Formats: sequence, structure tokens, C-alpha cells
Amino acid sequence: MTESPLSDLEKLRRLVIVIHTAARNLGYFRGARTMTHKDVSIHLQDIQRRIDNNFLDIGVFEWCKLFADRENQHWTRTLPTAQHHDFACGLYALAGTDEAGWRGYVDEFLIYRDKFLGHLDNRRTMNIPKLDRALEALHYYAQHLRQHHPMASTIPRSEFDVDRIVSDAMQQAQQYLP
Repeated sequence: MTESPLSDLEKLRRLVIVIHTAARNLGYFRGARTMTHKDVSIHLQDIQRRIDNNFLDIGVFEWCKLFADRENQHWTRTLPTAQHHDFACGLYALAGTDEAGWRGYVDEFLIYRDKFLGHLDNRRTMNIPKLDRALEALHYYAQHLRQHHPMASTIPRSEFDVDRIVSDAMQQAQQYLP
């Protein structure tokens, strides 16, 4: 039996979930990384590193859905075509680059995801993408939705507050980890 298509509100809620998941996991990663200097018994160091890196990995996977892959949550598939140019220009300006520079930045995420997470290819060096732009892009996307999506008013404004989500996640990671 085929399911009926998602409503516009369901699509928006799923989009907000992906933004949250990316933001929260990248925030947990950042918070956990600040704690690695603390004394951790030798038998817990491996699990701490794995927890830290799993936050990064999920954050990268989710971020790619929004900005790298043309999946259902990618901004080019969720925003009306008439908004694409302005959104892209704002995104590039936020990142301090142009379209080619943005594509290069996105490629850093794709290389990390495709060459080290999805597969372990023949590259010797794994470079973790710089996260500042990624978090700014999440914030930008969420705020754009809050301001322009016709159903955004049905979701609490706080759900679009990526900065708070990241900050809360960082604090939670710091409180949880030894």
C-alpha cells in the first residue's frame, strides 16, 4: 500500500528535525572536544573519542542533506525557485565566498563523508571540515524558513534558534563528559 504524500507542514517539520539533528550533533562534538583535555582514565579514553567522533559524523551526514545532496531537505528542493538566487547570495555572503568557494567548502564535507565515513577509501589524510561556516549556514537556513515559509508560524520560534540549540548541546556535552 502506498502512503499518501507528506503535507507541507510535515515536510517543514522534517526539515526542522534535520536542521536540529545537524546543529545538535555538531554542538555536542564541539562541547565534547573542549573536554578532551580533562583527565580521563585510560580505559575510558577510547569511548570518549568514539562518542566525540560519532557526534561529528552524524552532524556531517545531516548537514550534507541540507547543503550538499539534492535530497528532500536540500534548500534547492525546499525553497521556492523564486527565492533560490537571494538565498544563495546570502549564503555565499555569510560564508565570505562566492559560488565556487561555497562548492569547495561543501566538497570538504562530501570528501569527509564519502571517503572516510561511507567508505574507507585510499586517502591517507582525513580532514575534518571547519564547522564555523556550517553552523552559520544552519542558522541562516533556519532563519530563512522562519521568515519566509508560509507554515513557519505553526512551529514555535525557538525551534528555529540554531544558536541556542548548538549552545545547549555544547553545555550538555561538557556536563556529561568527565
